[in-house]
Amino acid sequence: MGPARDADAPPYAFEGDYHYELSDEQLLHGLSMTPLQRLMWVDEARRFVLALRAAPRTYYRDGVPVETVLPRTRESK
Repeated sequence: MGPARDADAPPYAFEGDYHYELSDEQLLHGLSMTPLQRLMWVDEARRFVLALRAAPRTYYRDGVPVETVLPRTRESK
């Protein structure tokens, strides 16, 4: 038996998992985009994720920063 789920989480999500649901309007907007617009949207999302991965991570305890960790580069792995 897996971990308990949040009451509003979809049936496939476990406690602590991130989940996101699209509204009908968001789905219709996505379907109305041209293939080029969809590719541009995916590329913007890719760049956003890469920027987040490259950012230093600061961990907090009780609202106070306790540690900042720089992401590892391919050379440091």
